[in-house]
Amino acid sequence: MDVYYNLDSLRNIANPVITMGSYDGVHAGHKEIIRQINTIAKNIDGESVIITFSPHPREVLFGTQQKLINTLDEKITLLDQQGVDVLIVIPFTLEFGDIEPNDFVKDILVGKIGASKIVIGYDHRFGKANRGDINLLKSLQSKFNFEVLQIPQFNVGTDLVSSTVVREALINGNISDVNRYIGYQYFITCDISPNGTITVKSENKLLPPAGDYDVAVYCTTEPIETTLNISDNGDMKIDVSCYKYNNYNVIIKFIKKNSLNITYF
Repeated sequence: MDVYYNLDSLRNIANPVITMGSYDGVHAGHKEIIRQINTIAKNIDGESVIITFSPHPREVLFGTQQKLINTLDEKITLLDQQGVDVLIVIPFTLEFGDIEPNDFVKDILVGKIGASKIVIGYDHRFGKANRGDINLLKSLQSKFNFEVLQIPQFNVGTDLVSSTVVREALINGNISDVNRYIGYQYFITCDISPNGTITVKSENKLLPPAGDYDVAVYCTTEPIETTLNISDNGDMKIDVSCYKYNNYNVIIKFIKKNSLNITYF
């Protein structure tokens, strides 16, 4: 997957099949959209393209820190695993957020990227004041010679899946539901001290609430299954040390919340 952080540095993309959004969590609904753009791109000898933003638009527009399911680096890794051809990470600023939807389509989707097809989720909106939607795209597709497709809402079982739903489950400590919605085990990227104290790599990472969790720690070639404790003040600790191996940029995957009452602090 080619990753670009500047629209002016883009290479020529063959028959771009584009989708866009924050893609926080890269959950089952996101994966369905990605499956669609990959399939369409293959059928027209094109390339699948995802446009995402950093920082999160709400953080810029409303001035509040957004706790996210994935860091940007984690999201890039997850999207790469889904077989996306091109990822464009647009630096989101107040000026960018002020772009009218028509101009976003004309100048960026068509002008900069050369959209052949645009695929969006059932509730996706874009541009200034979120005025851009499926109806606007349909009204412009003949003028700018692209096709647009909207993907219906996606359920896992009977549950509608969205980034908001995943965040709520995570905030409530429902790790089993989180993992079911995202289709992989929720994970953190962290450093681990010799005494097992965990330092998460990003302040914006959304973490589960206080409690004890069954986890798998990836600091060797084989995962180490153990218990992780999150205290009431948010401190994290595990009962295994990675100092003999690699204790930096360690991946810890959450399996489930358990009913044990273990205190490491």
